[in-house]
Amino acid sequence: MSYSVSSSPALNTTSGSAKILVVDDAPFMRMMQRDILVKNGYEFCYEADNGAEAIVKYNELHPDVVILDIVMPNMDGIEVLKRIKSDFPEAKIVMCSAMGVERYVVAAMKYGAVDFIVKPFQADLIVDAVKAAMDGRTGKFAKMLPENISNDWCIEHRNYEKDEKLSQEQVNKILETFWQFYNLASNGNYLSTDKLTGCLNVNLYANDFDDLARFADDKSQDLTLVMIDIDHFMRVNDEFGHKTGDEVLKEIGQVLLDIPAEHKTYRYSGDSFALLFPNCEKEQAFLIMEEARKKIAGAPECSRTSSTISAGIATYPEDGTRDVEIIRKADSAIYRAKTSGRNKVALAKDEKLVTKTAHFTVEQLKRLEKLAKERGLSEAVLMREALDELLKKYNN
Repeated sequence: MSYSVSSSPALNTTSGSAKILVVDDAPFMRMMQRDILVKNGYEFCYEADNGAEAIVKYNELHPDVVILDIVMPNMDGIEVLKRIKSDFPEAKIVMCSAMGVERYVVAAMKYGAVDFIVKPFQADLIVDAVKAAMDGRTGKFAKMLPENISNDWCIEHRNYEKDEKLSQEQVNKILETFWQFYNLASNGNYLSTDKLTGCLNVNLYANDFDDLARFADDKSQDLTLVMIDIDHFMRVNDEFGHKTGDEVLKEIGQVLLDIPAEHKTYRYSGDSFALLFPNCEKEQAFLIMEEARKKIAGAPECSRTSSTISAGIATYPEDGTRDVEIIRKADSAIYRAKTSGRNKVALAKDEKLVTKTAHFTVEQLKRLEKLAKERGLSEAVLMREALDELLKKYNN
């Protein structure tokens, strides 16, 4: 037997006229929830005792909010949620279940629930959840995420042991991270934003640098790049675990995003960040990053794990006219910060060139000459870039 959901009229806006559908296979639980709602002004409360009946009654009643249990005969609550939301994306469904384990909470949010209440519950939780759903304070978008995006979120949120019963506080933490992620995805920022830290994705960096460099040229201003590495980050993952490592990354990302100056913050690689400061001289950036470095060292997770950063600063056009040159100068400054003790900010310096004899094949030199002509660069510049990449590869 198949069930479908038809479209429904606009939601009611007052508790007196609102229709609430309570779905639970336990008569006592339905009666208790109904009594709570009626006492708080929700006069039109209806019941269903299994998943199949819930879908039929949804079609008949078009309720404003559904309070839905998970474990029921005929069809479980997650399947009911999926079917209702697939046919009516704006449905407001609050999960209320004793099965407060992570996989159910994650599945409920993935398929479009607006809230999740763990049994046994307090009366005010039911009332607050219904009010919030009616007012749009939870589940503002109330739609299922596209499958690829929701799967990405679910993969990142496996933080508890299988079948571990979660407290309402733990569930609320999962919901909070979900809505932060959902806001990014629903506003079209999913592809441009790193899912873990909220910083910009590195694939935006090159275009942003070019645009800001052109603006700097037009206005005769500086554009400053700050490259950041987390000191001994592998130790954090090894000693405290990857979950803690993720918390450290998020904490550092948040400090960098909150810097009180015009800038763009990128998650550059696994444990590296990059910041672009328009109209900012190198010395100004140094003072800004010194404050950020201190905040990071004193942040809760960073302090607990002794996590610090090393940063290198380079400025366009003083330190180079191309992004790779600026990055190389900033990387060199990071290297000096690390070799002098870490947890430091260092400025780029003029590079001293030395003669180094090497032997190459004729074919290599021909290909290098051709590449230099195609790129409009000198062979020496290309060789220095290649050497930087080689050193990065083996130093890591």
